[in-house]
Amino acid sequence: MGTEVEMYFTSRSVRLLEKGVADRLYPGPAGNRTVFEYMAHALEQGAKFYACSQSMVAHDVRAEMLIEGVAGQAGATTWMGRCMDEDWVTLVY
Repeated sequence: MGTEVEMYFTSRSVRLLEKGVADRLYPGPAGNRTVFEYMAHALEQGAKFYACSQSMVAHDVRAEMLIEGVAGQAGATTWMGRCMDEDWVTLVY
């Protein structure tokens, strides 16, 4: 689609970026693909994943524990800057 995608993992969701966590989770009862497989596909398509630095501290997640492909750490200020940027569209789930 030619759209830049940035995903910010905050609160407990930061644990999805920890190696081995999303590999054990399935988004539905069919169990066809793990959450990690969906995340890997998004990364292959050019999505950028950011781990909330405050959430990493709160949930004992260190940088060396993160999966390959995480673009970096970004806290609430970075995310709010994106939300307020009129050139970006923000979706929250």
